[in-house]
Amino acid sequence: MTLGMMRPKRGPGRGPMDYRPIAEALAEIGYEGYVSVEIHDFNLDPEATAGRCLEYLRRVFR
Repeated sequence: MTLGMMRPKRGPGRGPMDYRPIAEALAEIGYEGYVSVEIHDFNLDPEATAGRCLEYLRRVFR
């Protein structure tokens, strides 16, 4: 699934986009694959940003 231009530049949980409906839709169809993150603000600390994204997505996709 590609969200196109809706992607937040700083990663999930760091902008106006709500990922809960996406997680709910994927659960509804029984999706059990991977979810990936792309960060488009290259001035951020990569490890800290990955940690924040992972924490957010774990809450949303549980």
